[in-house]
Amino acid sequence: DFEEFIGDIHSSRPRHRCDGEAFRHEARIDVIAVFRSHHAIVQCKRYSKQGKVGEPCLRELLGAAAAYERRVGVKAKPVFAVTFAQLSKAAIKFASDNSISVWSCADIYRNAKDSSVFDRAPKWIEVFGRLDV
Repeated sequence: DFEEFIGDIHSSRPRHRCDGEAFRHEARIDVIAVFRSHHAIVQCKRYSKQGKVGEPCLRELLGAAAAYERRVGVKAKPVFAVTFAQLSKAAIKFASDNSISVWSCADIYRNAKDSSVFDRAPKWIEVFGRLDV
């Protein structure tokens, strides 16, 4: 599934891992990516190309990152992985104002291509390579 694949991309990098299974389910977080002392909270949205990711999704992500920080005691960087969907104008502004990183289709493809998991990537990843995003 999409969330697992995004986690696999991250875990395939040297000294990277995904963590926090129990907290992920409790806080509705898709992936907690860890590199040394850096933690990233990743929310995946696999909407259709016509769909829009709105500001409420990003607010929820920011809240989940804050809850993770309080619980674990480690600063967490919110990252938002998107597939075909676009961000609404309000979401783009909110992401910029709150330093939320957004992976576009091209970013997902590039990160997958540079990883050891590309050979077992879902078939839809090939579409990302053909998109001009």
